[in-house]
Amino acid sequence: MTTMTRTVTEQKIEPQEQVKLLRQNMLLCRSLGHAWHGAGDSGKFHVHEKRKSKIVAVSRTLSCTRCKCSRTDVYDYPSFDLVKHLRVYPDGYLLTNGASRIWRHHANAELFMRQAEPS
Repeated sequence: MTTMTRTVTEQKIEPQEQVKLLRQNMLLCRSLGHAWHGAGDSGKFHVHEKRKSKIVAVSRTLSCTRCKCSRTDVYDYPSFDLVKHLRVYPDGYLLTNGASRIWRHHANAELFMRQAEPS
């Protein structure tokens, strides 16, 4: 068996370059936040977990109307403290390896530049 050691030098991708790769709908979500809407059942709560016939957790699933990201939040019952959340992002939304975080001001600047470009 041969063991190979590889040194990977990741080049950091600046946020100003990363935002240029995002589709318009995803850029809007990064600028404004997601436009959450009930997924399938208008965002109703559902029993997530029961113990000895008693409800101990409820959940709700929402989806973004712009980028199609989905979000499931699980709450303790009856306090409704958030205990877990899961997000599933569409292809192309998450940053590539080596990318810096994209802040809202980066998204806003890119939206402005796209708006200013001649059609």
